[in-house]
Amino acid sequence: MRNLLRRTTITTIKQSSALVVQKVLSLNTVQSSAGICIYLSTPMEVHTTALIKTLLPHKIKIYVPRVVTNTPPTMQMIQLKTEKDLDGLITNQWGISEPVFSSKSIVAAPLDIDTIIVPGVSFDEKCGRCGHGLGFYDRYIAETAKTRVAAGKQPP
Repeated sequence: MRNLLRRTTITTIKQSSALVVQKVLSLNTVQSSAGICIYLSTPMEVHTTALIKTLLPHKIKIYVPRVVTNTPPTMQMIQLKTEKDLDGLITNQWGISEPVFSSKSIVAAPLDIDTIIVPGVSFDEKCGRCGHGLGFYDRYIAETAKTRVAAGKQPP
């Protein structure tokens, strides 16, 4: 799989990203979401910046991940309100963009999140995913789903 990624060109990723963004924007679950978590892409992943910029002006709250601890790997989702917030991202130890955390940051609670768009190396038909190995998203999704189900809501 990694060899295939190495042979993939930036042009192919950009073209594929545009198609994915169109598909995601057409999904009923996205259109009806009040809050969406969207990963911040690395150069070799489906680019999510266009998706975020497209959704920001709508009445959908957009949240992006920020690493909180490495051991155990945990993250939280921080709300982006404007393109300026997107432009002000910093790079973490893995070279991934994330929001700057401050006293003004809005951290998503599980009940704020209807949809989570995650990166992945591969997915199966039951939504099982192979990620990049540290399990940040797997833990976050499990905890969010558990809280939402306990509150009588659909998992993200």
